[in-house]
Amino acid sequence: MNEASILAYLNEAYRYYDTLLESIEATMRGEAERGRVEEGLGRKLANAKVFEKCWGQMGMPGSTTSYLSSLSALQA
Repeated sequence: MNEASILAYLNEAYRYYDTLLESIEATMRGEAERGRVEEGLGRKLANAKVFEKCWGQMGMPGSTTSYLSSLSALQA
């Protein structure tokens, strides 16, 4: 990934999670379930961080990236 694509990715991720957190704040203020929702979101963010680390390691020397065709993705 080059610097421009990283910045675009981070900007998109920021807008997505900002909108998500604002909607949780607006709709679940003071509700007991809000804590569980925020914990679940935290786990999703942690998983995304691990995925990004693994994705970066796959680009190390000697590794190549292969994408699945749409048919292969449907079968997976």
